[in-house]
Amino acid sequence: MMSDILRLLMILPFILQRCLHLDAIKKEYLTTTKERLGLSRLNDVIKKLIKTWAFVAKTSKEIFSNIISRTKYYDNLSQALNDEQCALLEVSIIFIIN
Repeated sequence: MMSDILRLLMILPFILQRCLHLDAIKKEYLTTTKERLGLSRLNDVIKKLIKTWAFVAKTSKEIFSNIISRTKYYDNLSQALNDEQCALLEVSIIFIIN
């Protein structure tokens, strides 16, 4: 079961890239997020959301990895968790502000 979920996590950024468009997200969220993150276009917000989901997929891959070698595994996992945390905070902080 985990492998199916992990596969979905890994292909979802590609699905989002193909299907997510400006009309699918509220203009208010797009505008506020664009201004808060200092992005130049509304399309950049969508790219940021997809990139954030890619970090989630990468972190999940590291967490469910079958091969655990002490140094490399924990370094990769730590970096993936830090990247995911930063990306999620950037994207989701708008919900806390409102």
